[in-house]
Amino acid sequence: MAQLLTLLESEQFRVLDSRCRHPRAGPAEERGGDPGHLVLLRRGCFSYHRGLRRFVADPCTALLHHPRVDYRVGHPGAEGDDATVIKLAPSLFDELWGRRGPDHPELGLSAAVHLRHARVCAALRDPAGDRLSREESVFALLEVAASARQRAEAPARGDRGARRRTVGRVRALLAAQLSANLSLDTVAREARCSPFHLMRLFHAETGLSLRAYRRQLRVLTALQRFAEGERDLARLALELGFSHHSHLSQSVRQVLGSSPARLRAELQRVRAGS
Repeated sequence: MAQLLTLLESEQFRVLDSRCRHPRAGPAEERGGDPGHLVLLRRGCFSYHRGLRRFVADPCTALLHHPRVDYRVGHPGAEGDDATVIKLAPSLFDELWGRRGPDHPELGLSAAVHLRHARVCAALRDPAGDRLSREESVFALLEVAASARQRAEAPARGDRGARRRTVGRVRALLAAQLSANLSLDTVAREARCSPFHLMRLFHAETGLSLRAYRRQLRVLTALQRFAEGERDLARLALELGFSHHSHLSQSVRQVLGSSPARLRAELQRVRAGS
């Protein structure tokens, strides 16, 4: 149920714009034989299952698929997701991540990397743009993604694995109900632990508080709308769960270091190839 649009293709990679409108559902049938690819979410979330292990991709967390493993995909949210998918030639995957690849497919990327991602997407939407420049921008994005710290650098086993699964459930809830005014008790019930324990656990695993993580999810979702030319900040703020458009603007400045108007103008210039 995903619409795929090829933005750029070379011998080393293929960049796709994916817009999935799959309803909420558990993991589907197992897939295999897909090329290695990096998925960068712009909106929404999905779950990724390898055997009994479950991972979550959202706008704060990229997902890397290893070409030599089978997997299943689930949809925790009701409104699907929008993503940039970069499919990699085997030699490029091995060069970036090694033949074995990382054990843990979740990649926690900084807001600066996501802003770079938005600029790359804007540039790729100009079909008349300089090909060399566009290909170099994709390689630069892959390089910073490959150097990003994995959310886990070792196999998740025992208590540590249980903690990550707990945090994954919470991240999926926050992304799937982005505009909801969730209480800590509600989130803790999803995590199946006490609110106090959840706060400590979530910060230890992500480096952010629950509130800060949700704010970053909302801001990165707003970033896609800026790239699409959204000008009605009051409407956008309401859609994303901000109390006022000034709260949205303040959060964008804090996370991305620039105002909504400047980001929108920059991304529109990049998209126009100027």
